[in-house]
Formats: sequence, C-alpha cells, structure tokens
Amino acid sequence: MTASWTDRVFLGRIVESLGDLIESQSADLFRQAGLVIPVKSCSLMMAIRTLEPAAAVDLARHLNCSHQLVLQKIPKLLTLGLIDQQPSREDQRKNLFRLTDRGRHQLSLADALFPAIEQAYADLGEGATDIYRAVETTTAALLARPLAERVDQDRIPRPE
Repeated sequence: MTASWTDRVFLGRIVESLGDLIESQSADLFRQAGLVIPVKSCSLMMAIRTLEPAAAVDLARHLNCSHQLVLQKIPKLLTLGLIDQQPSREDQRKNLFRLTDRGRHQLSLADALFPAIEQAYADLGEGATDIYRAVETTTAALLARPLAERVDQDRIPRPE
C-alpha cells in the first residue's frame, strides 16, 4: 500500500497506533510472566535501578522525557509497592525514589522476559529493524530541524 500525502500528514497517529499495539501485546506477555509493572513504566523502573536514589528531574533527563511524564507515572509505581520515596537530605523539596524488594524482583522477571521479546521482534524480520531505524532517524531529524522550519511558509493558510 502506497502512502498518500494524507497518510503522511497523520504520521504521528500511525506511529501512536503502532505504539498502542505494541503496548497491548507486551502487556499480555508481562501478565504471563507475572509482571505487574505497567509496560509504559518499565523504562522508568530501569532508570530508577540505574540511578537510585533518583529525583524525578534526574529520571526525566536520563529517559529524555518530560519531568511531568515521570511524575505522572510515579504514583502507580508507589501504589504497586514497586518503589518508595523519601525526601532528599540536600533539598527537602525533592523526593528521591528507590526500588523496593518487590520492584527489584519485578525487574528481574522483566530482565528474564526481554530476550524473548527481542526474539519476537527479530521474528518480524528486517521490517521491524527498518521501522526502528526510521523512527530513530525521523526523531533525530525533527529535533535538528522542526516541522515549522521545513514548511514552505507561503503554503500556510492565514486567518483573515
């Protein structure tokens, strides 16, 4: 199927749909493996393991995402008993996050599952590798030169 210009205009929606499908199918695998870590929080858990004790701002920087996104995910991880928090000794306004024993156990289950998921992606063939490279390349290109700089300004309709 050849993409039309309208398909490319909605590239974000198409990539988001792929992300949703991957999340849903990964969640099934997580459940089978006994994981309660939310799929979209697994990288945050791994970052906490790497940096602990870690402030939200450091986690956001490490994951290259917004501070707000990290703060949105933290309450669920606390509720699940995967992490705990305590005020920083240096700055009482900051909370530091650590894995609990349960969180460490959950990450060990995830570590054991990841090779199987990697193999499943390999089973998709070069297409999956091509998509991965395309997403990485497109992200880097948009960070280097945003859409607004790429659009012919004469083609943007102006309100009257």
